[in-house]
Amino acid sequence: MTSSSGSAGFPNSSGSLNGSSSLVHRPKDTTGRGRKAAAVFGRRFLPGLFIVVLVTALAAAYASRSPKRYTAQAVLIVPSAAAGALPPGNPDGAIKLAKTMATLLPADRALIDQVASKVGLSSDSIDKHFTVTNDASTAILRLNYTGTTPAATVAVLNAIASAATSANPPGPIDAGSLRIAQLPTSVTPSGHDARTAVPIGIAVGIVLALLAAIALERANPRIDSPMELAEATGTPVTNWHGVTPGGVSALVSRWMTMVDLPQPDIALVGIGRVRRDLLLGVADDIETLSKRGRTPVSHGADRRGRDADADQRSGVTLRIADMSDAEASGDEIVQVSDLAVIVVQTGAKASAVFAMLRRLENYGVTPRWAIIARPGELRPVHQRPVTTAPIG
Repeated sequence: MTSSSGSAGFPNSSGSLNGSSSLVHRPKDTTGRGRKAAAVFGRRFLPGLFIVVLVTALAAAYASRSPKRYTAQAVLIVPSAAAGALPPGNPDGAIKLAKTMATLLPADRALIDQVASKVGLSSDSIDKHFTVTNDASTAILRLNYTGTTPAATVAVLNAIASAATSANPPGPIDAGSLRIAQLPTSVTPSGHDARTAVPIGIAVGIVLALLAAIALERANPRIDSPMELAEATGTPVTNWHGVTPGGVSALVSRWMTMVDLPQPDIALVGIGRVRRDLLLGVADDIETLSKRGRTPVSHGADRRGRDADADQRSGVTLRIADMSDAEASGDEIVQVSDLAVIVVQTGAKASAVFAMLRRLENYGVTPRWAIIARPGELRPVHQRPVTTAPIG
């Protein structure tokens, strides 16, 4: 029966495994962040690209359908004589009066109504798009209007400037209080434009794609590094990338030490896409590499009992516990084995790992080791004759 005792399942204080530190990864390892980001990018690239294209297309469509706008400006000035009876007038008073005019002009309903009647637009439309600003510490007023056509925009500003500076202004503005400094000579397109909407749409789409990727990753986290698998399982983790005969030999020796048996049964438990064929490949690789490293390993495949000849030798017998197949007797194999080792491919769902841990816990089994491999690193073996004699 697999033991669940504490510190025996972890490497020594240096993090090494009988001289092979590259095979063990513990939660303190922080080198997998770049690989994690790359894995997330690879998984979410197509959905992210779709979001960017969709947002950009919507922005361009909105810009092309939105009405065109044009803005123009006229400049009026408050003469110093308007604030004083005698020449040269009162310049300081003109500056103060300009501040008042900047507020009064947009609110002069009589002026707005007269201009609306003259140009054929509604008073509300003119009032909504007409603004006046006063240059700081000057008597200058800048009249701005945004219209739907260049001609209508210029016509409205000309009519306002003419009415405000006439000999008989329609509203509360006194005659002679304002003079025309400059009438509009050009208009500036404003509002939404496809040329500016597309870059904005791309930028917004990228931000939304990143937020969506983060949300999806948090809602459905994956295992992408030995560090993450170690944190999920609480066990040492062997990275299958770049394993060597000496490293695998040390790994097998460590397993034998952990269970303190001359020939322990080791159950290889697959999670996610790691099924029987890949587990057979892992067992075959362990047997081959450990043979070169002179550590005896026998490949028991998925047999439920030990071979009598194998029991008389020292070494490790590997059992295939494919728990995804009800007919493979994986549940029974893992219960009678002496040590359970889970095998995971990067990109596996964390929920699948936790579900397997709970399933094993129901049998009183706690995995003591884990193996992680990138997709494609595990070699599938579909059928293999059972080997019962240790190799060494």
